[in-house]
Amino acid sequence: MDRRQNKQLWLIIFLAWLPSAFAGCAAAPERRHPDYSSYIQNLHTVLVLSPEVNLFEEMSDGKVMPYEEGSQEARAQIQRALKGRLEAKHVAVKTAEASLAEDNDAVSVQRLFRAVNRSIQLHTYGPQFFPAKLESFEYEVGPVDLLLKKAGADALVLVMGHQTESTAQPKTWLSIALIEAQGHIVWYCMQGAKEDLKIQSMAGAQALVELTLKHFPGGG
Repeated sequence: MDRRQNKQLWLIIFLAWLPSAFAGCAAAPERRHPDYSSYIQNLHTVLVLSPEVNLFEEMSDGKVMPYEEGSQEARAQIQRALKGRLEAKHVAVKTAEASLAEDNDAVSVQRLFRAVNRSIQLHTYGPQFFPAKLESFEYEVGPVDLLLKKAGADALVLVMGHQTESTAQPKTWLSIALIEAQGHIVWYCMQGAKEDLKIQSMAGAQALVELTLKHFPGGG
């Protein structure tokens, strides 16, 4: 085998290895900002905005329809499970009152997080991996210091989730992000459920929240 053929062979091997290498990088369920350790040193109280969780049902004709009643129940159950799990990790939890939840800052940060969350999922969990984001997890949603000051909290917790109820191919996932005052996402985790969890039930919500928060910073 001449030098040129040898180089071609190594290039083929490298290109075949590359996707699995990135998949390995993305296999860990949580993501951490490069300055994660310094950000969480003074983490005592978090403000949790209402989870943005949406449920859908697949009809017999294959159409997927919003399930609003189930969505409302799932949001409430996820919120309860989240509060309980964070407190078990010795983190004080403040949930947004109606007036704070409708605050312009809260509405804006949740709207921005929808886009950021999609990017995180796509580029650090796949399938469109961005090597730079795998190497250094740096995302932000803009300053939330005024929102935290109003609530008397150190950091913000945002939650997004989705469930499609289907006999053929159910799909469930939950994303939880910890955000410091200047808007950097310090800690993030997305988990999917292999089984058909009913997250509008307390048992289903608890199971998914506990899985997602397994490595959340705290003493529990």
